[in-house]
Amino acid sequence: MASTCIFIPSRLNATRLPRKPILTIGNKPMICHVIDRAKQADIGEVVVATDSQDILQIVENYNTKCVMTDISHQSGSDRVFDALEQVDPDKNLEFVINLQGDMPFIHTSSIKSLHQFDQKSQADINSLVTPITDIERIKMHSVVTAAVSFKDPEKKWGQALYFSREAIPHNSGTYYEHLGIYAFKREALKKFVSLSQTNLELQEKLEQLRALENGMTINVAVVNDSPISVDTQDDLNMAIDYFEKNKSYL
Repeated sequence: MASTCIFIPSRLNATRLPRKPILTIGNKPMICHVIDRAKQADIGEVVVATDSQDILQIVENYNTKCVMTDISHQSGSDRVFDALEQVDPDKNLEFVINLQGDMPFIHTSSIKSLHQFDQKSQADINSLVTPITDIERIKMHSVVTAAVSFKDPEKKWGQALYFSREAIPHNSGTYYEHLGIYAFKREALKKFVSLSQTNLELQEKLEQLRALENGMTINVAVVNDSPISVDTQDDLNMAIDYFEKNKSYL
């Protein structure tokens, strides 16, 4: 199997929840929970890409590789490519997984499913979606929905046509939430980061729209996993509550 690495981009100064990667959930910083999920997937080395010495120190003390990247990067994928070039200058890594640093309890099975899907997909970029079962989630600004053209009768995978912070497509029987995890072939990631930010990307604040606006394809596989994405203090409170109820399994 071709070599794979999981990169976790982690920026200290998020607008809505400053210093969120190092805020504590239960017994450790949030970034360490994400590292745990990535390592448990057991599909390759785990590397954190950051712009912060504070994050660097915490991650290295957690016995995980961490790479300092340019503070000016506009997206997580830009930061991941910077780290990739540093850790693998000889270009031995062919598959790159970009796991967002604000999903402390994503199922390891979801990470594995994406990796397996990426091996057979012909798309430039691959990702995951999950059916939204709680209609209240659609009203949350942090929840991103995907309009998907399904390619199999069981609706297990399809091509993503658009992503939005609004509920799309209109009048849908089932809405699909996009999970913040991407799988790239190395050359596709290189192409993506060479592109300028686009109008839709800036309007929606969703980096994947840069790819779609430039004609790159994104396929998505469906999983039954709706992990908490921590963007606000309310999200953090939910994550802390989830940990307290499930810590014996984490």
